[in-house]
Amino acid sequence: MTKINFSDKVFFIILIGKALFACLQMILGVILFFVNKEVLNTITSDFLREELIEEPNDVLATKILNATFHISGQTQLFLAFYLLIHGLVKIGLVYGLYKQKLFVYPLAAWIFFIFLLYQIYRYFLTSSVWLLALSILDVFFIYLIMYEYKKLGKKKKAKFTTLTE
Repeated sequence: MTKINFSDKVFFIILIGKALFACLQMILGVILFFVNKEVLNTITSDFLREELIEEPNDVLATKILNATFHISGQTQLFLAFYLLIHGLVKIGLVYGLYKQKLFVYPLAAWIFFIFLLYQIYRYFLTSSVWLLALSILDVFFIYLIMYEYKKLGKKKKAKFTTLTE
């Protein structure tokens, strides 16, 4: 039985988080694609009503509500496709990493790095603490991807060497 070390556990936990977040992105993408603006406004208002009654100056709830009320049809369609594609790419990468497909590791590192660059760009536009925290987590995740890649590569190389002897 192989012993699972701390970095493997953290890597797996982040993989699960990425998968869940990707599923949420795809669900939101589908909702944005099929729901018209008026229904979207109603859903958002109903969803945030209790929060805004409890705390009328809630910054996040207010920003979300304002964003949905001021979104154009083209922007809504763009967001729908963006969330769907972004979620599908993440799910594919997470699946490949979970299955320990060696070729996926560098690909995932590059794609998550590109996502990270976009998050950093958005951070400088919005100064969102959440984007900063997510970016720090993603830097750590990219490091873990490469760490696991090197470890897995050594393991597969050792296995291949043993088979050829």
